[in-house]
Amino acid sequence: MRKQFILSAAIIAIISALCLFIACEFNNPDAIDIPDPGKPVDPNNPGYTPKYPLLVINEWSDGGISLEVKEQWFEFTATAATQYIHFKKGTLDDIYIQLYNKKNEAVDTQKELYGSGADLYKSFSITNGQTYYIKVTPYGSRTGTYQIGFTASTASPDIIASANAAVQLNINEWSDGSFTLLEKEKWFKFSASAATQYIHLKPDTVNDVYVQLYNNSYVASDLPKELYGSGTNLYTSSPVTVGQLYYIKVTPYGSQTGNYKIGITGSAASPDMMAAMNSAVPLIINTWADGAISSVITEQWFTFTATAATHFIHFQIGSLDDIYVDLYNSSGVLVDSRKELYSGRLNTSSPVTIGQTYYIKVTPYSSRTGNYKLGYTTSATAPVN
Repeated sequence: MRKQFILSAAIIAIISALCLFIACEFNNPDAIDIPDPGKPVDPNNPGYTPKYPLLVINEWSDGGISLEVKEQWFEFTATAATQYIHFKKGTLDDIYIQLYNKKNEAVDTQKELYGSGADLYKSFSITNGQTYYIKVTPYGSRTGTYQIGFTASTASPDIIASANAAVQLNINEWSDGSFTLLEKEKWFKFSASAATQYIHLKPDTVNDVYVQLYNNSYVASDLPKELYGSGTNLYTSSPVTVGQLYYIKVTPYGSQTGNYKIGITGSAASPDMMAAMNSAVPLIINTWADGAISSVITEQWFTFTATAATHFIHFQIGSLDDIYVDLYNSSGVLVDSRKELYSGRLNTSSPVTIGQTYYIKVTPYSSRTGNYKLGYTTSATAPVN
């Protein structure tokens, strides 16, 4: 008899505890009564049955408001302490969103999403791993279709998808790009190898583009920069963190279509210049080196290491009797430019830094071709060898 009494008391205690839990969980005066649409099964997580259409991180989900359906609910599981809810306009261009936790309590105030830019997303401070519900209602009595998604940054699912499909760039190499009437932007990616990286354009049928740099959170880390024309207008530099992944979004100026090349280097030197510098002919002080310009080889590169504060570049006439020389430092930066050497002026001098490596680019006057010799010394006296 006593055992039956104890068992009955235990059962009553358990039932009381359950009732108390239910009262606390579902009768919170701050909670709302979220409608239950049924029990759809999440095929990607068979251990959990979501209440509403389940949002996947970095992906859009379709929505629609009509005269009959005046609100919609979505569900997601937090992947970070801050999540961003994004709105992509369709025929419906203005909505309100309200976030609730699993206890049906409002997490934040109602937010309006509309327009463009930062007005198309809102951030929420939440608990990683917890389930949340989003109620979507239209502005006024508007109806139509839209898309909704959530990410861990201000980047929309569209930006993240484009960045994840980006073409890999290799340092000091060109990569092909193109625009069509349907493809109006192109994405590239690279791992930073220096604290400052230079983005270069090689024009083709497309000769004017905008480039914008994004970090590994898919957030723009620099303003759009226009690349066009020639010289310094064909590259731009940005500070970066060595070892981090970055993305480059390239868009055309106006409605241009066609081909171009894009490249990344650690200096103002383009991939073409880096290749030429790496294959430059080494000069020995006080010694002539052979050179030749043809219709195929229209420029030549030489390199030397400075042994004095001033060096002289000397020209010995062969079948080619008139050239220009440009001097660059090891970063590809022009140190001294466009010095003409010919019968009336067979040498030129430039201030340099002892111990540093320099590069000389030789191009012919007009379209002349032929053989010549080039050398460098520490005085106006030409090489003797």
